[in-house]
Amino acid sequence: MTRRLVIASLALLPIVSGGPSPVPATATPCLNSAGVGVVGNEHDSTVSFINLGLLQECARLSSPGAPLGASVTPDGTRALVSSFIQPGFVEVFDLTQDPPVSLGQIGFSTKTESVCITLDSRFAVAVDGSLATEVQSIDIAAVVTVTTLSMGTINGCVISDRTLPLGYFTVVVTDYNANVFRILHLDATTGVLTDPGISVANPSGGLLGAIAISPRGRGLAIATNRDSDDVTVLGIDGSGTLTVVGTIPTGDFPSALAIAPNGETAWIVNHGDFATTDNIAKLAIDPSDVVTDTGVRISIPGGPPDSFFGASGIAVMADSTRALVSDHSNDLVQELDLLNGVFTGVTIAVGDGPAQIGLPLPTQTAPAAPTGLTASGAPGTQVSLAWTDASGNETAFEIERDEGGGFALLSTAGAGIETFQDATVTVNRTYSYRVRAVNEAGASDYSNIATVTVFAGKLVVLPVRMTFFRTSIGDFQTQTVIVQNVGQGTLTGSVAGSLSAPFSLVGGDGALSLAPGETRTVTIGFQPSARGTFRSFLTITSSDPARSTTRVQLQGIVR
Repeated sequence: MTRRLVIASLALLPIVSGGPSPVPATATPCLNSAGVGVVGNEHDSTVSFINLGLLQECARLSSPGAPLGASVTPDGTRALVSSFIQPGFVEVFDLTQDPPVSLGQIGFSTKTESVCITLDSRFAVAVDGSLATEVQSIDIAAVVTVTTLSMGTINGCVISDRTLPLGYFTVVVTDYNANVFRILHLDATTGVLTDPGISVANPSGGLLGAIAISPRGRGLAIATNRDSDDVTVLGIDGSGTLTVVGTIPTGDFPSALAIAPNGETAWIVNHGDFATTDNIAKLAIDPSDVVTDTGVRISIPGGPPDSFFGASGIAVMADSTRALVSDHSNDLVQELDLLNGVFTGVTIAVGDGPAQIGLPLPTQTAPAAPTGLTASGAPGTQVSLAWTDASGNETAFEIERDEGGGFALLSTAGAGIETFQDATVTVNRTYSYRVRAVNEAGASDYSNIATVTVFAGKLVVLPVRMTFFRTSIGDFQTQTVIVQNVGQGTLTGSVAGSLSAPFSLVGGDGALSLAPGETRTVTIGFQPSARGTFRSFLTITSSDPARSTTRVQLQGIVR
């Protein structure tokens, strides 16, 4: 399968920044409560705008150079459309105007294909589609490039907000030639894009193309593998680590895909042989992001969207009950009823060769409050917190602590995290904790308050001096040292395992962790090979603030 390539003459197709090209006399207004969708029309160098309430084209603007990728900011105010020519560009449109207007173009040295946008609608990442080497981060409001990186043959991209507590978004891009997923970091404040050099091999056969990500706060992404007729399922955690979960066969030559905003389903467009096996496969996603094939396959009237690599010709609407699918051959966008698995017959006439469809996300709501917060003393001087995540749309958890002067923010944890270790406590003090979930829409109520008093372990060692008497040359004697925790907290530490000859540690050495009242017996051996007086010492370290290091003096006398 080769890529489609249409190079438009820039001289013949100047950009129109303020008004639409001709539309029917009964033109539909663009502004409506459901928002505006956008479609790049590859063959006639136009961009179609769709009134999502009426499902009708409301404007069509010229954008020279085979518009291909189309994305809408989550807040629905801007559209970013990529140009599949070389040199290419990304054009930014203002969707708050009726009709929309162009705010300008951001130049690329290569073709541009896919654009992914941060969930705060501030920044975007655009990738090439020409087997070239350019990836850019974009300041959407300023319509300027922030960072340009040269890297592999990148086709698709998605942005995860799970690392926002660390100050950056995690960007996952698909490298077509190397058959790997690459991780980039996008600074959440400045939009600077950096390459930490992290890549994860794709277990499937390659031809990595489009990639989609689950809703805010979730840790799931899915990518298409055209050569292998399957998709790769990926997990993203709060540290930005990318894990390959596995692959799922979906059909012949999967190309486009989308994940519903409610996170419950994924929809994969299979090209098949372009005649008899074109269909859309339905995958189910449970609340834990486990993905399974439902076996549902939906036939596509008129054939599937054209075969792009990163740009995806299917998009799920905000209510997660309907999708829009490009009919590239017939210059239409079709409505798909996802609940019943049928095309409704509603079509939207657009420009020539519709490609990717960009839709706004549903209005964000604040997350639900975490439940079941517990606090307990952990080994050493720290407190272990645990709670239950009761929402699926948080971007982080805020952990607050009160040590007598009122609650104050202690730390944050990433989306989906349900534990935290507070290692900044001191002994013989009482602490109270509460946790709340946050996202772009606001904060949840607080969890219950959990209170704990931090006690330290207290070390007692008996004896602290040990002497071996009346030992003959070659004889072997043993004596014991008792290590005891007489405090109210757990005592941690270690018993050193190296003594100078003729002393030896027979047993009881190594790491130390004693609950209140527990003891450890340490056995010392003495086997002299000559007469004389011999000395050494046993070292015991502990979390007891008063006895961080204790030495037991050892002596042996041979006459």
